[in-house]
Amino acid sequence: MFKQIFKLTVVSVVWKRYKAAIISTLALFIYYWLVEKLHEDYLHYISLQQSDSNIGFSFLLKWFFLASGLGLYLLFNFWRKRPVKSPLPHLDLKHKKKTNKQTPQSADSTADADDPFANIRKREKLRSKADFVIEQEKD
Repeated sequence: MFKQIFKLTVVSVVWKRYKAAIISTLALFIYYWLVEKLHEDYLHYISLQQSDSNIGFSFLLKWFFLASGLGLYLLFNFWRKRPVKSPLPHLDLKHKKKTNKQTPQSADSTADADDPFANIRKREKLRSKADFVIEQEKD
């Protein structure tokens, strides 16, 4: 049971992270197959017509379309700048938001009058219950 849950978790994380790459690679393979089938069909048509006039041009055109498909694939997957979303955003350390640190003076000025901890923040020394017990035992 845990093995199946683990496999499903791994597959879902991989899918979320590499969804665009997986789909674009599949589209590239389908595109290559389509170009090859169209070229094969054209070569079959030329052989039925028994003319060899445009075979060289058809191969050049085929390789041009294959190269342009590869160029689009590379452009989409590698040269296009896009932010990478982490599938687990709470574990992503690269994109932590920086918090604005306030100076103590600005913190005092922004504190509400209803703040229950304002009195504690103003103390110079904080003491715990253990400190009170130790003082009582000394006396």
